[in-house]
Amino acid sequence: MKGYTTKVARIDLATGKITREELTEEFCKNWIGGYGMGIKVQWDEVPAGCDPLSPKNVLVFNSGHATLKYRDLGTPINSLNFQKLGILPTKNFQNSIFNKAVDISGETMAEKWTTKKAACSQCPIGCDHLVYIKEGPFKGAIALVDFEPLFAVGSCCCVNDMAAITKAIELETGTPLIEFLVA
Repeated sequence: MKGYTTKVARIDLATGKITREELTEEFCKNWIGGYGMGIKVQWDEVPAGCDPLSPKNVLVFNSGHATLKYRDLGTPINSLNFQKLGILPTKNFQNSIFNKAVDISGETMAEKWTTKKAACSQCPIGCDHLVYIKEGPFKGAIALVDFEPLFAVGSCCCVNDMAAITKAIELETGTPLIEFLVA
């Protein structure tokens, strides 16, 4: 099934025993995404009232289609998601809706400015995206853009100019931009 590996590894932390299972296509269709699958497993396998530290408890690590979207669009995909939820940091946290969020969204960034996808060391997702500005007053600006610096100098400052945001991130001098918001 597209978007799923359909493979599950079960690890018994008490014994160290590892077993492998295949998910059925029906299961994947009925319990879409990592959240749905995780909830289904916990609902079926964790007894009601189970102590969180009990060996009967189940710890689920999984990913779903959101992981694929992070790979494709980077963490800036959160711009529109947070906007829809009414929680996008705007105007130095005085507002939570930025009317120009689409201008700095992962979707727009991927379409217009992303030149390469990058990942943290050992990370298979690769949600950082290298943005390169090809024209205008900030021509040549280049930066790895993820959600935190994007909202720190974007929606939080009411800036929707991706070229200016990219230049600001490029000029970062060692202090993470997110820290300027709490200083």
